[in-house]
Amino acid sequence: MDNFDLRKYLAEGKLLKEDQLIHDILGNQAEVEKQLDTKLKDFKIAGDDRVLTAVDPEEFTVYAFKYADKAGEDFKSDEGYDPEIITIDRKKVAVTVGNI
Repeated sequence: MDNFDLRKYLAEGKLLKEDQLIHDILGNQAEVEKQLDTKLKDFKIAGDDRVLTAVDPEEFTVYAFKYADKAGEDFKSDEGYDPEIITIDRKKVAVTVGNI
């Protein structure tokens, strides 16, 4: 699912159960950006474990998102830092930050 238009995907009603995180993040993008104090773009699904990522091109930063209860102990930034936990639509989301 790399490199596809997530908004078009959602608009076409192709939301699957495992894609709920995409829906929650994109549907609340302004709130996500407010909580992270950033502007995000280029959302995509990356890696074997289907992590939702987005970038802040002005800060040369990449953000990775997982539901906090599914993140596990290995979901850390490239530098080994624990994720920040934000709340979106009453759901806890773990967010890691790394450099592009």
